[in-house]
Amino acid sequence: MDINWASTQIVKNLDRHEKRDLLAWILTQSERTFQRAFEAGQYSSAIGSLKLIWEMTIKDSKEKDSRYHGNYKH
Repeated sequence: MDINWASTQIVKNLDRHEKRDLLAWILTQSERTFQRAFEAGQYSSAIGSLKLIWEMTIKDSKEKDSRYHGNYKH
C-alpha cells in the first residue's frame, strides 16, 4: 500500500471522514513507523513516533484534572 497515495486521498476527502477514523489511521501509521524505525536501529525516529502517539492520546487527558495529584492546596 502506498502511504503517500492514502494520505492524499484522506486529505482530499477530509470533510467526509470522521475525526475518530482519521485519528485511528494516524495512530496506526505512527505505530508502524515506530516499529520499522526500532527494527532498523533508528531510535530517534522511534522515540519521535512514540512522542507523537503520546501527544495525540494521553497528553491532554492527563492534564485535564491534575488538581488531585501532587501538591494540591485547598
